[in-house]
Amino acid sequence: MVEQLASPLLLVLHSTSHLPLEWRRSGKASVDWTWVFNVVPVEDDDRARLIFRWRAATRPWWLTLIIWAVILPADFLMSRDMLRGIRRRAERLDRTT
Repeated sequence: MVEQLASPLLLVLHSTSHLPLEWRRSGKASVDWTWVFNVVPVEDDDRARLIFRWRAATRPWWLTLIIWAVILPADFLMSRDMLRGIRRRAERLDRTT
């Protein structure tokens, strides 16, 4: 869900539903994810910097272990490719203006 939007400079996404519903309802496990995309203008320049951050709070310990061992490496690759795609589109847009 969109937690905060200050278009075009800030987008905050938040999710607590990345687990099976039964786990969440029973309290067996929980995950609380947040992704932040923040565009910060560079002073004295026409450029901007995109800052991307994510955070996750998980429980219990075995879920945290799975997140670190499996999800984090996959998320790194996905985030890297996503940011490269954003860069390509931004640079393409910059050349047309």
